[in-house]
Amino acid sequence: MGFCDRFAKSLTLTEKHTMDEEDVKPTIFDRITAAAQCLDRATQEVLAGLLGAGARARALSSIGMACEIAQDVTEELQRPGPKLVPDAVRDNVLQVLSTVFESVRSSSALLERRADAPPTRPPPPAASSGPSGPAPTRTPSAGSTDSSTCSDGDQGATIGALRRHISPNMGLSSLAGMAHAKRLLTEAVVLPLKFPHLFRGTLQPWQSVLLFGPPGTGKTRLALAVAAEVGAELYCISPADLLSSWFGQTEQNIRELFGQLRERARSRRVIVFLDEVDGLCRRRTHQEAESTRRMKTELLTQLQSGGGRAGPSGAPEGCGGDAAQLFYVCATNCPWEIDPAFLRRFEKRIFIGLPDRECRQEIIRSSVNFHVEASFLQAPEWLTLLDRTEGFSGSDITDLVKNALYQPIRELTTTMHWSPTAGGLWMPCPSNTIGALRQNMDSFPPHTVVARNVTVRDFLEVLETARPTVCHEDLERYELFTRQFGQLG
Repeated sequence: MGFCDRFAKSLTLTEKHTMDEEDVKPTIFDRITAAAQCLDRATQEVLAGLLGAGARARALSSIGMACEIAQDVTEELQRPGPKLVPDAVRDNVLQVLSTVFESVRSSSALLERRADAPPTRPPPPAASSGPSGPAPTRTPSAGSTDSSTCSDGDQGATIGALRRHISPNMGLSSLAGMAHAKRLLTEAVVLPLKFPHLFRGTLQPWQSVLLFGPPGTGKTRLALAVAAEVGAELYCISPADLLSSWFGQTEQNIRELFGQLRERARSRRVIVFLDEVDGLCRRRTHQEAESTRRMKTELLTQLQSGGGRAGPSGAPEGCGGDAAQLFYVCATNCPWEIDPAFLRRFEKRIFIGLPDRECRQEIIRSSVNFHVEASFLQAPEWLTLLDRTEGFSGSDITDLVKNALYQPIRELTTTMHWSPTAGGLWMPCPSNTIGALRQNMDSFPPHTVVARNVTVRDFLEVLETARPTVCHEDLERYELFTRQFGQLG
């Protein structure tokens, strides 16, 4: 490999856009090869345009005073090409070039040894097999970087790494409250996947659902419950699994990942959960980068192609026989930031709001489990607790329960009086208890100390410092968006 290719790999030119001199239209310039890009990743990446032939020559002459320049570098950089756009980027490029050449000069011996040595590539990892068969492998397309020399984040994630294993008993019936949301998801997802023969002709099943609402209200938990309800494989995808700093790699990640998911859906039920989907499909503006537009266009295409609509025989198109369809469940905390074109792709838009009084009671009851006394729900302060948690999200209540359960544990660290139990364990007691032993907790052997059960008073004490994480202004925005575009869940 020549010196120019080794130099080229040190710069990651993610956006190689220039302006055509004749019609001032954006063109893509991609002179640096993918083979040069995929070798040792540079520690510094620059988002910049390219220098024209004259500017490259002047930059080369000014930097050449610091180190010797190989002839192939001079010939490569002086080839005819587009001018620098914009001019202000030139200073940043020159600064990086100076750093690169200074590093090359100080380690020239090491570079020569690398150039003489034959290129090596680590062997591919052995494919692991499991209940669902061997894990799929990604084959880079022509012009793409090889996955053995680039990070997983830039190459995207395979569907094996994104699969979420769920318990069969995590169905919709295990969720507290959200009766209307569960009914809508049953109609939109569960029935088409369980009984595809009922959806034929013009009665097409839904292909994608958008769950929106404040954070911590159970959107992710709903996706898990739906997958468990129908016995489907669940794949959780976030923007970080798709986005890449390499030119064109984000679109390739989207195409390959969605292609693998469609292929997977040919033989089994598949649900794809896109979390924080607003990070991928925000409203398009005139100022956004061309790469962002391409990414959104590719994602729109993949969501539209789907692969799960029922065919004339009742089975999903693109699937054989009784194969179940591919279904998308997307979630966001900011639905008003989603581009209208994406909103149209989400055929069901369900608002997941704050839990009501009955739901809050069920969350607390199921969370405390065996940590409470039998009279817990009959305590007179119980109704006060339910009233004072108005406006709390599901995650807020879970945190409240955890802090309340810690109250008896905190007492163990400060108490000095203990009484024995029937099982030979020690429990905190008042100082005037007959037979009480006076010493601190550290004096007891491990596993011989137990805490008392939690009470409603522990919850009320924690409530003095607990605050809801959802503000009134956000609730008004959700209410307005639901009236315009969504359905109550």
